[in-house]
Amino acid sequence: MNISGVYAIVHRPTGRAYVGSSKDVFGRWRGHCNNLGRGRHSAGDLLDAWLLDGPGAFTFVVLEQCPRELLAEREQSWLDSFAAPLNASLNAAC
Repeated sequence: MNISGVYAIVHRPTGRAYVGSSKDVFGRWRGHCNNLGRGRHSAGDLLDAWLLDGPGAFTFVVLEQCPRELLAEREQSWLDSFAAPLNASLNAAC
């Protein structure tokens, strides 16, 4: 089942999160896990935490389901709501 929406990868020890959006959030999560497991990811802070604490220290959360045309707008809103996101860029348009 494909869910279009905004998601977070939450580092439980710190409460910090990587925020993203996708027309297939669960497929995107698998992509993140594959990259992180290989020691590669564009978000250095997320990768550092993953390598330090391992996958068991993270929780995947669907923050909001939304139509595809609203993904960037809603992702930006969620990014702005986190004090210190783990994203490489704080601009959803990137």
